Amino acid sequence: MINKIRTILSNVSLSKESGKYLSDKSYGFDTTYFIAKFIVHNAQNRRFNKGELREKAIKYIEDLFKLTKGTSGAVNYYRETINLLTFANILTTDNKKDYFISQPDILDYISKQPENAYIFLYILTYMTIKNDGVLPYIEKYTFSNDLEEKEKLISQIYDIFVKKSVSIQTPGSNWSKQLVEYTIKVLGFANSMNSITRTLNIKED
Repeated sequence: MINKIRTILSNVSLSKESGKYLSDKSYGFDTTYFIAKFIVHNAQNRRFNKGELREKAIKYIEDLFKLTKGTSGAVNYYRETINLLTFANILTTDNKKDYFISQPDILDYISKQPENAYIFLYILTYMTIKNDGVLPYIEKYTFSNDLEEKEKLISQIYDIFVKKSVSIQTPGSNWSKQLVEYTIKVLGFANSMNSITRTLNIKED
């Protein structure tokens, strides 16, 4: 399954315009796991309409994550994960309303257990940075013990993200820096890397 996921992700890039790379909610493997499970259980013949499932998804998410009923952020868990799965070539859409599960076996794999969702996110992140030429910088960041060098590398990684990412409309904004933060968090969970803040400052934790 891991080799198949790598193959399906062979074209992912920060410049990819269908779907969206890691977002505020979708970088978490718990969210990816639960939304994948929701889609698996609610799709009909591998198809679903995002709008038609919206209210059901919101109730499901509010209950799961103990969110205040009616909070505006609940829909982001749903929408951003659908965008991520589209970016990863697991879902396809022509109009951003009607979706087709093009890789049902991978979606089933993600929805089996949270660990699988993390493995999927790790491979997605790894393939994206590899395809965009960021991997050598991440590797240096991971293995360096010099704080000044790590800060320099983070700056270089961010500059590549700004040049390549279709999501970054305003360079220098905290949102644009969060893309690097999410990447480090996903890879760091397995690699014991220093985490970074939204302002790209390195944290000791």
